[in-house]
Amino acid sequence: MTSELTTEKPIDYRPIRERYRKVRALTQDIMVNTGQCRFHYAEENKPCLEVEGVGDLILNERSYKQLAQRCEGMSASYFQRWEPAEQEQHFNRWLQELDTRFLLRTARNNLRAVLPEDFAILDNITLLELFIPYVDSGEMQVVAYVETDAKVFFRFRFPQDLSRMQDPVFGGISSQNSEVGSCKYSMDFMLYRQVCANGMVHRVGGEPLMSHQHLYLQPHEFTVQVKDAIERARQLQYQLASSFEAAREIPLTDEQLKNLLAEFKQTRIVPKRLIDRLEKEPFEHTWFHLINEVTRHAQAFRMDRRVTIEQTAGALLQRTAALIDG
Repeated sequence: MTSELTTEKPIDYRPIRERYRKVRALTQDIMVNTGQCRFHYAEENKPCLEVEGVGDLILNERSYKQLAQRCEGMSASYFQRWEPAEQEQHFNRWLQELDTRFLLRTARNNLRAVLPEDFAILDNITLLELFIPYVDSGEMQVVAYVETDAKVFFRFRFPQDLSRMQDPVFGGISSQNSEVGSCKYSMDFMLYRQVCANGMVHRVGGEPLMSHQHLYLQPHEFTVQVKDAIERARQLQYQLASSFEAAREIPLTDEQLKNLLAEFKQTRIVPKRLIDRLEKEPFEHTWFHLINEVTRHAQAFRMDRRVTIEQTAGALLQRTAALIDG
């Protein structure tokens, strides 16, 4: 996993863009009929998909799972219990009987993904380049970049400090994408508390600012949606930063904390060690401090899980705002 996080200086996007250009140059997308494919095990017991006119493509764990799912709707673990010869027999029978089309995403002789034929390609470099004009003009900064084998996460912040205290808080956007079908593209509003690098993802009304499946993608329409989401985030930041600061003065009663802890245990999103700490150890009982405890503990996890925990903090901020308004 490649990871860059910062609390002080914005990240330079140019090395990331250059890397993505190299990845794009190596990527080849192939539309094939299942009858053109043959599954087999090659040297060193590597699973491969032999494609007419292309040759052997080595499957990784993800593309093996996708092939299993698309062939028979079964889990990969079901097939992996079988001997290689049995896997070859069953996969190849299904490939011949299916008579359908797959989109194969490859890099050299590696098969990155096995996708449905209507999968709309949305590469990470395309998404990064939509934000570059905002970064170059000083309207936004890249503050986090995390890449896994299947997903990429970017975090952008607006440069204006929204806090009226010596505790910088910035509005921004948290986005994620997968070039290989592991998730849809989404953008969420984020509050970024610089002192501890807390990123609090806040879903307005429980929904992301923008979410798009990798289907039926119209490039111009998609670009308009991204620009609209950025503008909505720019407007939203003032209201939510104000609620966040006001939360310092909103007491969290014992009854409220008890009910929240019961919710945390039921949803199993908030880490157990944080729940135990909130139950046993004293802390300043305000909604502000509870929100910060959740986001601070989220930082110990990989980004997939971290975002989910931070969304819980965003939901707590929404409740705080309702208490302020009420």
